[in-house]
Amino acid sequence: MSMTGSKGAIQVYAVSPYFQITSIVLVVFSLAAMFMYSEYFVKIKDGYEEVLPLTPQRALEFGGRPAEVQVGMAIRDFPFFDMSKGAFSIDVSVYFLFDPRLVSVDRIGDFLFKRAELLFRKDPVIKIIDEKLFVQYDLRLKFDVSLDYQDFPFDGHRINFVLYHPRLSPGEVVYTAVRNDFFINPDIETPGWSLIDRRVSTGYEEERLVVEAGAAAASFHPSAVFSLDFDRVGARHIMTIFVPLLLIFFVALLSLSLDPLSGTRSTMLSLAAASITALITYRFVIESMSPAVGYLLIVDYIFLVFLMFCCLVFLVTIFGARISARYKSFIAGLLQLAVVLTFAYFFFWV
Repeated sequence: MSMTGSKGAIQVYAVSPYFQITSIVLVVFSLAAMFMYSEYFVKIKDGYEEVLPLTPQRALEFGGRPAEVQVGMAIRDFPFFDMSKGAFSIDVSVYFLFDPRLVSVDRIGDFLFKRAELLFRKDPVIKIIDEKLFVQYDLRLKFDVSLDYQDFPFDGHRINFVLYHPRLSPGEVVYTAVRNDFFINPDIETPGWSLIDRRVSTGYEEERLVVEAGAAAASFHPSAVFSLDFDRVGARHIMTIFVPLLLIFFVALLSLSLDPLSGTRSTMLSLAAASITALITYRFVIESMSPAVGYLLIVDYIFLVFLMFCCLVFLVTIFGARISARYKSFIAGLLQLAVVLTFAYFFFWV
């Protein structure tokens, strides 16, 4: 329905459905392109564990020429793998290749992993290779690591396994390793995640110790860091979370295509109010799928944007008889553009 103003102009209060459908299609195609892009661009905010390089000058400061020990690790299986909680258990083989005249087997075998619980450890397998001693330990370890979930559900993750010798100093032993010394069984299953890279770095770590009277002392240990990079497989979480949010938002926008003067004002208000109720209800679904952390995730910010926009649409429907279709169309287009820019911001700039 329309009204005639004081100068005879026809005043329209309903947004054209063709405008709504066209703008919605453009939004869907824009977001689909971003979602496809996210499949090829991995965002990993988890850093590498710090390991300090042992330079010749630094080695002299530690007291001499350390024995070189080649270290390697082979991950045979993940009996338990839960990236959302940062909890893992691994079956792993750790080996050392060294000159037995410079360091003993007992001292080499006295190694630990940071943030790990040892579940079992087999007796070492010892071989002689080119006048050097090869010692292999088969272990099962349980890890609880802290990961950065801020980019959920577009996040990738890096897991660092830090091996160190608490009773050896960098002046006694220095680790050496190359990428091929870090092996992962290609048949390992990591549900929902794909291994995309691995890295190994060696050196030493500095541990700060607090002694009496608040003074601090430093302890140094040889260390090797084995890192794995993972990316999400598929778009299950993206589709499950964002498609319902978009549908609820589009339903709210379609309420602006109803004419408040043709007896559909109550329907307009019902659609706009129902969209807010649906968003609040769906929040519990998002919460059940999200990692349990104490900070806001990207999905939380996007949810708040949708909630704010649906509330704005509800306010527009309340005053629907006082706002012309031209201004409603401008508001609808502006909100949809803001949705696209919000996703673009979190994709490319955060």
